Formats: sequence, structure tokens, C-alpha cells
Amino acid sequence: MTNTVSAKERNLDPDMDAIIARMMNVTKRATTLATNQKYFVLLATCAAQGLSEEAEGVTAAALKAAVEPIAIKEAVYQTAPYVGIGRVKEALEGVNKALKEAGVRLPLASQT
Repeated sequence: MTNTVSAKERNLDPDMDAIIARMMNVTKRATTLATNQKYFVLLATCAAQGLSEEAEGVTAAALKAAVEPIAIKEAVYQTAPYVGIGRVKEALEGVNKALKEAGVRLPLASQT
């Protein structure tokens, strides 16, 4: 995942940066969830907070872990009734950027 904190900011609060890095690292989570489910939780969290840059990083990592693009987008779409369209759109900016950078052709096929 990309670090969204500038080098200058990182020097001001390295403890918080370490907390964020630990929280966003799927491989260090000891749960019974499957890998793709761990990414879905992180994507839902990014959507709830409207975190575009973080969603981009999570998406890039999820793609490297062989999570399907349609499942990534669906995980974000499903948060809309709970977090609102505005937050979802912000998260999708990052998701779409990561998908494009990975060579995924957009828009994806509709699942409705």
C-alpha cells in the first residue's frame, strides 16, 4: 500500500505512521478470514472514511494477491447504504486509479 504521509509529516509522527502501516497490512492479521475477505474489510474501511489514496493502495495490494477486480469494486459498492454515496465515490477514485495502473479495462462488466 502506498504511504499517503509526506516525508515531512512522517518525521513529525512516526508512531502514528507505524500504527497505520500495521493496521493496513493484511499479511500480519491473524484471523480466520480468507485473504480476499481481509482486503474487503480494508476497502470497506476506506470507503467509510472516504480515503481515496488508501483505497488505491489497498486495491493495488489486493490485485497482487489475486483478488478479482469485480470483487474489489463490489466490496466498495456494498458500503454505499451505510456510509453514503459521497464517501464511496471518494474511495472509488483510488480504486479506479489502481485498477487502471494495473491495466484493468474500465468500466468493468455490470453485475446488476
